[in-house]
Amino acid sequence: MKPEGTWWGEYALESGQTAHWQIGPLDLWITSDRGEWQVSSKVSDEVDKEGWSFCCPAETPSPPDSALRLIPGRQVDRIVLDLGLADRPVVARPNQPLRVLPGQEVELFLSTPLWVRLKHPGLASAMVELPTWRPSDTWFGPNTRQGELCYAMRTKARSRLEDMPIRAYRALSLIKLRNHGQDPLPLERLQLPMADFSLFVDAEGRLWTETVIVERRINGFESEGRLDGPPRELVDIVGRVARSRNEEQGSPLIRVLKILMG
Repeated sequence: MKPEGTWWGEYALESGQTAHWQIGPLDLWITSDRGEWQVSSKVSDEVDKEGWSFCCPAETPSPPDSALRLIPGRQVDRIVLDLGLADRPVVARPNQPLRVLPGQEVELFLSTPLWVRLKHPGLASAMVELPTWRPSDTWFGPNTRQGELCYAMRTKARSRLEDMPIRAYRALSLIKLRNHGQDPLPLERLQLPMADFSLFVDAEGRLWTETVIVERRINGFESEGRLDGPPRELVDIVGRVARSRNEEQGSPLIRVLKILMG
């Protein structure tokens, strides 16, 4: 039922049993009890916690008085843990400002936290979504009236894939910056359109989004952004494991990004 070596998939849960998952910083408990699921969770302060584990029956007790009751109205002996990306755009700031010199192209790797989506087998929509780690809130736009609410996070924006650890609760995005202009191209913050991203898995178990390409034209002052496929030229992509939020909702995929850098 559950894909081997991954935390997402379908799990069997007998009546009266409590299962425990640890997915990076997230601890998740689910109890099957008389036709309903009771869901408890907490997030550790160790945001760089790696790996994942599953135990049923749970050896670690769930937090007291923190359960959310889910009543599916159908059999509750199985539950699906699906994976998704943030429910808002993510604005990533490099720890240090970056400049791409004229005529140069660079590749950077950013990672963002995953959301755990609890589903009933056979149903496409999630009953509840839990972030493995929730970034802080921020506003992205030219002023307080134009823009949108986003998540904010800092990134090391590494330039080598081998420097990126494989984390069970994060997805990687490859950012390609191309500067065809005559001045350095600044990168102080980057808005990632999470609702347009799908999720792909490679042969080593890493999760990837589509590639983001940022390009400055020869005579242009502003940069344009667009989405490309996952980086098949760098890794062995096994397949797609989650559709984008916009695709699930029947919205057209946005391949040209309206607001990207600032």
